[in-house]
Amino acid sequence: GIQHVRLGNFEEAAQCFQDAIEENPNEPLRFVNFGNLLAMTGEYEQSLRCFERALELDDGLATAYYGAGNVFYNIEQFKDAKEMYQKAMQSGMADSDVFYMIGMTSYRLWEPLRALPHFQRVIELTDGDVDAYFYYGMCLAHLGNVDEAIRQFEKVLQLNPAHADAYFNYGVSLLSKKKPQKAYHMFEKALEIQPDHLLAANGKKQIESTFQNDR
Repeated sequence: GIQHVRLGNFEEAAQCFQDAIEENPNEPLRFVNFGNLLAMTGEYEQSLRCFERALELDDGLATAYYGAGNVFYNIEQFKDAKEMYQKAMQSGMADSDVFYMIGMTSYRLWEPLRALPHFQRVIELTDGDVDAYFYYGMCLAHLGNVDEAIRQFEKVLQLNPAHADAYFNYGVSLLSKKKPQKAYHMFEKALEIQPDHLLAANGKKQIESTFQNDR
């Protein structure tokens, strides 16, 4: 079943996982595997039932909590997602993925101070996680630590020079430091990479308007 998932043969994978569950309905990991597959194909309600069944069989199974967290995150129930990720961590999961997702749920819940240490932990555990640096920078910016946020956006752009959102938020940070010309350049870079970046286009337009008014 897992091999079929890797090959993208989801129907065959589903049959394998169903057969495995029928063969041994008391093995929780089989429900986790099937739940992960159902989540990948958008069958979120059925996926959650699989994770719930796995946790009925083993209430300390970290992968089941993590899988349920992913489902809740995908349907934008961030509070429930965060609770599941925290339970996954409490059940022994300690890799960068769970820290990242706790950070993301906290960020989506507008809790940058709570998100911050989790993104920081991802950075400590991984080598060059672009998304972790980016959201770490976003949290710092929301908390008013603009100088450190700029440093994080610079790291993002070192790792991925085509990161339009990093250029845009770098520009916003520069604007807050009253550096409109440098901010304008960042908005231009964002638009070079992503011509339909509406926020960057709006930022550029506002600066142009300010320049015209100053003449």
